[in-house]
Amino acid sequence: MSSTRTSAKLVGVGLILLLLVGLVELLSYAGIAFLQGRNGTFVYDPSLITKTEVRTRPTFDPRLGWLPRNTDSLGARIDRSGQTDVCVEVYGDSFTWSDEVDDEHAWPNRLSSLLRCRVANFGVGGYGSDQAVMRYEANRKAAKLVILGHMAENILRNVNQFRNLVYPGNELVLKPRYVLSASGELGYVGIPELHGLGAEQVKAGLAHDYFVPDGPSGLVSGVSFPYTLAALRLASEHYQVQARFRGEPTHAAFYRPGHPSNGLATTTAIVQRFVDIARSNGQRALVTLIPTCRDLEYMATGHDAPYQPLIEALRERRIETFDFSRAFLETDFVRLFHDCVAHPNEKGYAFMADVLHKHLRDVGAF
Repeated sequence: MSSTRTSAKLVGVGLILLLLVGLVELLSYAGIAFLQGRNGTFVYDPSLITKTEVRTRPTFDPRLGWLPRNTDSLGARIDRSGQTDVCVEVYGDSFTWSDEVDDEHAWPNRLSSLLRCRVANFGVGGYGSDQAVMRYEANRKAAKLVILGHMAENILRNVNQFRNLVYPGNELVLKPRYVLSASGELGYVGIPELHGLGAEQVKAGLAHDYFVPDGPSGLVSGVSFPYTLAALRLASEHYQVQARFRGEPTHAAFYRPGHPSNGLATTTAIVQRFVDIARSNGQRALVTLIPTCRDLEYMATGHDAPYQPLIEALRERRIETFDFSRAFLETDFVRLFHDCVAHPNEKGYAFMADVLHKHLRDVGAF
C-alpha cells in the first residue's frame, strides 16, 4: 500500500514539475516573441534586408549615408536669425540638428542671434560621431570655431553599420564607419551592400559591425525549442538586458576601457581626427558632450556621467570640451525634454544655446 502511495506522489510531483517546466517554456516563448517584435534589436529579423533602403532617397550620399532635407545653399539647416557671416560650424546628430522643433527654435539658430553671426548647423539626425566628422571633413571650412556635438548614445553608432540592429525601423538604414587598427590608425569602411542577401551573407558583410547577429552584442539570429535556454542566453549576453540588470543607460558599458566593442578608443580617435582637421585648417575645435535625459536621471542619483571615461581620455589629449550635463543638472531638466526618452523641447534647445553662449564668452572664444 505504501509503495502505491509513493508512486502516486512521484507521479504527482512529476506532473507538477512538468507543468512548471511547461509554464516556464511558455513564458520564455512569449518573451522571445515580444522581443522579436522589436524589429531585430534582440532577435535578428532577416526580412529587414528586403525593405526599402535609404540609399533610394535623393538625399543619399554614397560616402556619408543619408543627408538632411530642407537645407540651404551651404547644406546647413535653414537659419532664421537673419545673420549671414558664418562664425561657427556645428556638426553632430539630431541633438545638434534639433529634432522635434522648427528651424527658428533649433539651438544653433538661437546661438546665431546671441553671437550676432551665423552658426551653421550641419547636424544630421541619426549620425554617429563618425559620420559627423566625415561630413565635416568633406565640407568647406568657413568659420573660426567648429563644434562637434557628441551625444552620449553616439558611441553605439560609432561601432555600427546596420542601424536597424540598434534602432528599430521599417526602412533599411546602412552607414559607413571608422575602424581603429592595432596601431591606432583610423580606417574608413564604406557602406555595406546587404540588400537582397541571405542571412549568412548579411553576417559576413557586417564584419565591422559590433552588433552583427550571433556576435558579441548578444543579438541572436534565431531561436528554437527549448525557448528557456534561448531566453537565458539573451538575459546573460544581450547588452540591453545587461544594462537593465545593472540599472544604467544602455551605452554606459561601451565607454568602459576594455569593452569588446573598442568603443572608447574608437570614439576618442574619431574626436582626435576632428580636432586634427580643424587645427590643420586654422580653426578652433570644441567638442560638446550631450547627455540624454536618461543619462541625467542616472547622474542625478549620484553616478558619474556614463561618458566620463571619454571626458578623461579627451582631457589627457588636451582637447577642449564642454559638457552640457552640468548645466542641465542644476535645473529641473525633465521639463526641458519632450519626454525623458526623446529630444529636448523648445525650452531645452534654448537652454543649450544660452549655456553654450555663456561658456564661449567665458573662455574668450567670442
